[in-house]
Amino acid sequence: MVAWADVAVFLVAAGAFLVWLWRTRRNAETLCQARHRRSRGWVVGSWICPIVNLWFPFMIVDDIYRASRPETPRDLDDLRSVPGSRLLGWWWALWLAAWFVDRILVRMYRDPITVDSLRSAAIVETIGSGLMIGRPG
Repeated sequence: MVAWADVAVFLVAAGAFLVWLWRTRRNAETLCQARHRRSRGWVVGSWICPIVNLWFPFMIVDDIYRASRPETPRDLDDLRSVPGSRLLGWWWALWLAAWFVDRILVRMYRDPITVDSLRSAAIVETIGSGLMIGRPG
């Protein structure tokens, strides 16, 4: 029962986040006419497409940040000429680390359940939760 509630909350939160990110991207395109590195369709697709989901979402959020900076000229040609954000770099690094820890956890739950395996899984899950909590943003 708790697992189904967890999935439901995750889906609602993911949907709300994607709607917010889509609207933020549209606003960024209005603020600065420079071409983004990825088309608007990748705002959603980048999160669900295997392999590219390891770096495309960061590129999209980074472009939105660069286009939305107050000092970014509206008629700029290339967004890469605008400085990025270290905070976004840390956010993405912690996101990837938490994702990696989650993959380890999934593999751990495939093994036979023992007291030691549950203890190890609890430690790994605590590390993953710490990484998610530590993420800025």
